[in-house]
Amino acid sequence: MSDACACVDTALETEGVLEHMRQHSIETVFLYSVDNLLVRVADPLFIGYFLDKVPYRSNDVPTHATMRFG
Repeated sequence: MSDACACVDTALETEGVLEHMRQHSIETVFLYSVDNLLVRVADPLFIGYFLDKVPYRSNDVPTHATMRFG
């Protein structure tokens, strides 16, 4: 687990967000980095695969870029 992910996990726990999610039966959260303009937000194929495999955490990386940013 990277330090960045650990910070998010810690913040969600210490601020009571995870407990709030448990109380409201929220089981899945989609997070993405705002600096990744190529991410397909809430990609149903990726989320379905993720839910089928049930890992603690997963990530998706675009395999090709049609535009360059910089």
